[in-house]
Amino acid sequence: MLFRSKSPTRLLVVSGNATVLLQGPSLAQAKPHKMVFGPGAKTEFDNGYAGITSIVPGPSPNRKLLAIYHAEDHVDMPKVFYNKDIQGAYWSVGLAYSNDKGESFTRVGQILRSSVAKKDVTKEHQGVGDPHVILDATREFLLAYYTDITRRPADEPIRVAVARCAVADGGEPGKWFKFRNGKFEEPGLGGQEDAVVRGPADFPCEAGAPHVTYLPKWKRYVMVFNVLAFADFEKQQGDQGGLYWCISEDGLKWTVPQQLCPGLPVPLTGKEYIAHTTLLIDSVTESKATGQLYFAYSPRWGTQAPNQPHHLTRRSVSLSR
Repeated sequence: MLFRSKSPTRLLVVSGNATVLLQGPSLAQAKPHKMVFGPGAKTEFDNGYAGITSIVPGPSPNRKLLAIYHAEDHVDMPKVFYNKDIQGAYWSVGLAYSNDKGESFTRVGQILRSSVAKKDVTKEHQGVGDPHVILDATREFLLAYYTDITRRPADEPIRVAVARCAVADGGEPGKWFKFRNGKFEEPGLGGQEDAVVRGPADFPCEAGAPHVTYLPKWKRYVMVFNVLAFADFEKQQGDQGGLYWCISEDGLKWTVPQQLCPGLPVPLTGKEYIAHTTLLIDSVTESKATGQLYFAYSPRWGTQAPNQPHHLTRRSVSLSR
């Protein structure tokens, strides 16, 4: 989920494989307004899925809003082994823009791609995606935190990585650089990356789907994200994994992840599902931040009754430095 404005309340939500604009007098009363962005042509990198995850101001009157989105190529990709309702995909990240306050979006192109080409994938899900983009503390750069599922043989677990683009470059393809070996020098399209956040070190797990907020009062970045504990997946019940958070002074070195709520961030038929969280801060003091944690949830995931697809829900959250 992505919050865009408060008067009226307008937000973008990914529904199915496309992006829908909701609006109303309040968040609780917001209703679907229209589908504003969907998958591209069969020959394109976003042929199976186009979900906008971030909106940032554009650099010129010709591109007033920049939209960064999770893209999936479904062509010739198999269903995932653990759930035949879930389509496998080669992930990447795309850019679009809007000049009409989010009523419609125009594609620009792919901005982040894995170092492993689609022709060389070995899993049903592979690539880079789930991006969340913010302005950094200096407001000179766009930071794109994303899920790295490149799945290199020497680095199999999924983790969170980051790329950046100068604000003046408007997020354009070819202007993004991945963070690796302490520098932003690897090309966004095909370069290598290092992890900036992994799951907790005390049990085997993976981390992904980051959402990052900068809190000026704290002079800190706050990240919320998914953790999949391998033991939870085996027993099909969330315990060690779920929704986690951590903080950082520079956006690169992060504290040890702490659990916000337990759960299983993988959709398994008939099992509780929790994932893809967004943090909305209401108030901040020197030591505490309070707000709402929005996330996808289903008590029994599935596409057929009595199971149900996930829906948007929330819970109050209080974070302490």
